[in-house]
Amino acid sequence: MHIYTTGDNIGLSGTAVTLGKFDGLHLGHQELIRQLIREKEQSGLSPVLFSFDTAKRKGAGSLTSIRERARLCETFGIEHLVLFPVNEQTMAMPAEDFIREILAGELGAKTVVTGTDFRFGKGRKGSVDTLIRYSNRFGYSVITIPSRLYEDEKISSSRIKQAMSRGDLKEAEAMLGYRYFVMGTVIKGRQLGRTMGIRTLNLAVEKTKLLPLQGVYGTTAVIDGKQYKSITNIGTCPTVTDGGAVSVETHVLDFEEEVYGSEAAVYFDFYIRKERKFENLEALQRQICSDIEKVREIKHLPSVMRRDINDIVGI
Repeated sequence: MHIYTTGDNIGLSGTAVTLGKFDGLHLGHQELIRQLIREKEQSGLSPVLFSFDTAKRKGAGSLTSIRERARLCETFGIEHLVLFPVNEQTMAMPAEDFIREILAGELGAKTVVTGTDFRFGKGRKGSVDTLIRYSNRFGYSVITIPSRLYEDEKISSSRIKQAMSRGDLKEAEAMLGYRYFVMGTVIKGRQLGRTMGIRTLNLAVEKTKLLPLQGVYGTTAVIDGKQYKSITNIGTCPTVTDGGAVSVETHVLDFEEEVYGSEAAVYFDFYIRKERKFENLEALQRQICSDIEKVREIKHLPSVMRRDINDIVGI
């Protein structure tokens, strides 16, 4: 898969393009992607996902980091991922200029797939009607896909974020179509786990990533394409620190390999308990061992994805 960012010369032709923010790549987004794949199968058009990148805007916590979004796109069959920056300059581009210069010009769109409420261009004046009005001039067709519903309401990134804020991972999963996960590079931490005989992987996660509520979770770790039972703590580790940044630390059961610098993914299966401060390391060790036993009791690892989407294990 090819990834294009600011300043890249894209220069594509013969493409089927879907447009949007695509934060989370939830089931609604996946309907658009399925249509792209059908366009490839029927007409030979190359699938392009054009993502308005809002990651650098203040206060914009993302369900998926750029790295995670790219991994999902690759899994779903996208051939070209375009990360289009949302800033003062791009927000000032009139809808017609966007169609002429970006959609028809840089992307070479022959088919455009959108949701019914898609908006774009200066002042968000561009709509599906705008795309249709200019379609003959610029030589593309427009396909609109109805919104995917969950419990009779439209699935949206904001609804999923609300579920996450309540700690309702199951509801978030029902709208995402996969279990919530974080990807990151394994880095060296305080290495206190070694002193307790409970080694952990510390993940460097992108700052814009929206993390689940702080606490301890039963998780599935994916390392070098293999799945392992694990437990993950999201928090500040108050027993050994006096506050500080929130970290993601995962103990992988029956795993002793050194994987510093490698990429890993952690999928959240179920909530175990709140993070709290223990009186000493021995008490913390006893609690962690109890947490590990809860995970060991699970006989089989659940698939990291639901429905007909392939597992994301190629990390």
